[in-house]
Amino acid sequence: MDLAKQLGGTIINCDSKQIYKDLRIITARPTKQDEATVPHKLYGCIDGSINFTTADWIKLAVKEIKQAKQPILVGGTGLYITSLIEGLSPIPPIDSSIRHKLEAMDINELNNELKIVDNAAYITAANNPVRIIRAMEVYKGTGKTMSHWQSQPRNKFFELDNFKLLELLPDRQQNYKNAEQRWDVMLQMGIIDEVKTLMAKNYPSHLPIMRAHGVPELIKYINGDISLEEASIKAKQNTRNYIKRQHTWFKNQFRYKKERV
Repeated sequence: MDLAKQLGGTIINCDSKQIYKDLRIITARPTKQDEATVPHKLYGCIDGSINFTTADWIKLAVKEIKQAKQPILVGGTGLYITSLIEGLSPIPPIDSSIRHKLEAMDINELNNELKIVDNAAYITAANNPVRIIRAMEVYKGTGKTMSHWQSQPRNKFFELDNFKLLELLPDRQQNYKNAEQRWDVMLQMGIIDEVKTLMAKNYPSHLPIMRAHGVPELIKYINGDISLEEASIKAKQNTRNYIKRQHTWFKNQFRYKKERV
């Protein structure tokens, strides 16, 4: 916010859950006051029924970057960031009917099939339904594996010199405490009602919006499967696990020259 005010900048979302309309509180989207203070783009703009991909985000982000006086990209979805910097594999467009058929299939069967046809993609997917479906969609739609396409030269959008990379990585233990405190605040702000509204839309469980941190746990609570205390404990633990993975990824995998702030 401070940078945007100083530079006349536009804040562009790089978070794969804040892109969706359905969950403002639980995904910690910017407040309406923030959005009214400086321009914010790609927040709360996609319907939860859509399995929004990295390629979809790149298409929108490149357009917003080119229109902004000073684009400021914010968010921790590493695949979004690295794909914007390095470019995308040249996978051709695939008929949407293929994905629809795959989404109706048993995810375990698809996972087993992926292991046979593209073991490298199977390992990368790591039982992630979205990645499994995408890898199988590419294989069935193009006749070539995801691994094949990823080995091809990428289509680049910007050169690395166009980016100034700033890494905000707080102390991990303090980050854990912040996340746990934030969960308690979000409960007071109404995330249970927010998730109830989401459930009423009957989205399939494999969609990204249904796997936002805290959503699966609150769904179990609302359905009477666990207590609110159990849901909170599980949600906090899963968030801590995610924080640990994020710290590790940005320290060890995000191998660009960057400034710590």
